Amino acid sequence: MDMVDSTFQSHYMKVKKIKYISNLIHFFSIDFDKRIRKDQYRNLLVLDKSLSNDLTTSPRDLIIDEHNYNITFGNSLLDHIENERLVKALKQLTYKQFRVLEMIYLENYSLKEVADLLQLTPQNISKHHRTALEKIYKYFTRGRVDD
Repeated sequence: MDMVDSTFQSHYMKVKKIKYISNLIHFFSIDFDKRIRKDQYRNLLVLDKSLSNDLTTSPRDLIIDEHNYNITFGNSLLDHIENERLVKALKQLTYKQFRVLEMIYLENYSLKEVADLLQLTPQNISKHHRTALEKIYKYFTRGRVDD
């Protein structure tokens, strides 16, 4: 009986130590992740801040962009589309709807930027965008656009 009791006690102590070490590892890893996130939040990489010796140059200006994003194919959205049905659907749109699509998808402007350029509200631009997409969808589902 004593032997069983002592064996159980030693086994229990081993299990207790393993549980303790396991909890240490678990909570240390959580704390480590918190410290890393906190450090990354405090020390953000800011590329727009000017260099210390030159007030006009930022680190962002020194990065070389190897991609050429210049549009050489055409200036209109219709020049970039090969699908004839889509071209016909786009021709059914009003000038404002077409221009909004062109500015968003070809010139990569945000809704707010389009609104500023066209001197309209962002809500109105969003409505023109949504209506244009709905007309194109209806053209493809029914074969024509309802005005």
